[in-house]
Amino acid sequence: MAAFAVPAAQQARVLLIGIAAALVLRGLFILAGAAAIDRFSATFYVFALS
Repeated sequence: MAAFAVPAAQQARVLLIGIAAALVLRGLFILAGAAAIDRFSATFYVFALS
């Protein structure tokens, strides 16, 4: 965390916020992908190729 100049007292909080944000964004992208597959069946083939 030294590269980002985060004070030692706040490093744990910043790490927790980063992990929470990553989990929320992962959930949103999973839901968006599921909705895209549900709405457009051709999307399934795009995901299959990647």
